[in-house]
Amino acid sequence: MRVLLSTGVDVGSSKAIAAHAASVSQLASAHLARLVGELGMRTMFERSIHLAGASHPCLRSKTVKESPYEALRQCLEPEPPEVAMEAAVRALLTFTEMLERFIGKGLVASLLHEVWPAIFPSAAAKEMQ
Repeated sequence: MRVLLSTGVDVGSSKAIAAHAASVSQLASAHLARLVGELGMRTMFERSIHLAGASHPCLRSKTVKESPYEALRQCLEPEPPEVAMEAAVRALLTFTEMLERFIGKGLVASLLHEVWPAIFPSAAAKEMQ
């Protein structure tokens, strides 16, 4: 959720939440693709949306073959802002949890730190606190 709120996204607008969630997801996937490839990341993100759909029915409503990030955006836009935010958070948490099981929590934290250092502090910074 910190990533979704970090850039001042308008939490009163489903359209803004949807666009930001898609952008954040795509940025993280592009950065992490060096480990499992673009297709691997796309597949993991599609799976995370599917799994998150169990608790957020709005995530079950669309499939966009070209981009799972676009599918996420299209699913969230028509929802009320609070529903869009909850579903976006669940999709991103599910994605992160899947990655942690696949490559390990430490490596995921390190890679996310590379993309968002202010939000995901490095292990060295955590030790100094």
